[in-house]
Amino acid sequence: MKKLFCVVCFFSLSHVYASEYSEQENQCATASDIVTNQDYDTFKLFLPEVLSNNTSALQRLVTKQHKKYFGSRYNGIANFQTTDYELIKQPQSHKVSSVRRSHEKWGATKLLRIRYTFDTTIVRTQKEQSVGGYCEFGYIDNNWYMLNLLK
Repeated sequence: MKKLFCVVCFFSLSHVYASEYSEQENQCATASDIVTNQDYDTFKLFLPEVLSNNTSALQRLVTKQHKKYFGSRYNGIANFQTTDYELIKQPQSHKVSSVRRSHEKWGATKLLRIRYTFDTTIVRTQKEQSVGGYCEFGYIDNNWYMLNLLK
């Protein structure tokens, strides 16, 4: 009976994740394509209007991330996949300062961090490795917006 209960709980949690934050999960996966292809126009679609209008800053950010993931730190992105998420309902009083700063900077009432992994080769050591990070989304004016590009 305990095994069945755990399977049902796991299935329920997976279903909630898939349905409740699937758009943000897809945007996080698209972030790897944005970096790979230096696709500024797609990146603009995921941002608050105040950011999406600053084309030169967006181009610099996408170019910087492309250089990081395709040369200076890593040799590409392969097998990109999202793994799980963390929903922060009260970022203004969170114990982690970077979470509080995201709230202060963007006015987000909630933060969503979707964690990811991908396979790559580390430039410095030439070793193949699986690495990860997170995509951060802020809930601003009743909408979710991407606040970073593969962190």
